[in-house]
Amino acid sequence: MRRHAGLGCILIPVCLAACGREIFDFPGDAGARIVAAPDAGADASSGTACAVDATRCADACVRLDRDPLHCGGCGVVCPEKSSVCDVGTCRAACTGGRSACEGACVETRSDPEHCGGCNVACTGGAVCDRGTCACSAGTQRCGNRCVETSSDRTNCGACGRGCPASSVCGNGVCQP
Repeated sequence: MRRHAGLGCILIPVCLAACGREIFDFPGDAGARIVAAPDAGADASSGTACAVDATRCADACVRLDRDPLHCGGCGVVCPEKSSVCDVGTCRAACTGGRSACEGACVETRSDPEHCGGCNVACTGGAVCDRGTCACSAGTQRCGNRCVETSSDRTNCGACGRGCPASSVCGNGVCQP
């Protein structure tokens, strides 16, 4: 473990922001290394906030629970011998039934970006249900997207059934 010159800071997760941009070794954490200081939260200049399950590290929103370049903390890189980031820890293999996809351990039965396999993304509002992309309750797949046929003007009551320009779709029926 190294101290950051001038700050007298021993590297622990609470201290990451104060330790600057330097490389630190994590003894006992499968060889993980800090290569950059964290910058959590929204980007003050753009006002862009990360999704609920992501953290801002420098200029990107990342998943600390599975990003092998930010495993458990901004800049914590999993070494090659520990090829995956599993629930924020560098490991040799995924645990808990998760699958390795590009160094990240993911739930292919529920992850909409890896549904049923690596890089199989659910699109058009579909969710990943038991490894298959499906429309959520109250919606139906029409073409390449999930729609509410009870209120969608171009798919009113059924896929492809459009309403005239002067009407709206209500309860699956075109209405003036």
